[in-house]
Amino acid sequence: MNDITGFFSSVLVTLITLLPIINPLSTAILLLSISEHLTKKELNRQIVFACIYMTVILIVFLLAGHFIMIFLGYLFPELE
Repeated sequence: MNDITGFFSSVLVTLITLLPIINPLSTAILLLSISEHLTKKELNRQIVFACIYMTVILIVFLLAGHFIMIFLGYLFPELE
């Protein structure tokens, strides 16, 4: 149970850390300004693909980072 709690705690900290980097307010305004020529269907399709790409990229880097840390010999309790 402690491992699950630690995992969800790490995920929450990661999401909170990424929030200022992603900056959803300015990103939404940017998306609306560069997609004025798109129809509603095309805009929704672009948004869905962007979310899929972002999710895949974050998962790949999460897993790669975890394995790199293990390979280098860093244990997570040592980083706290």
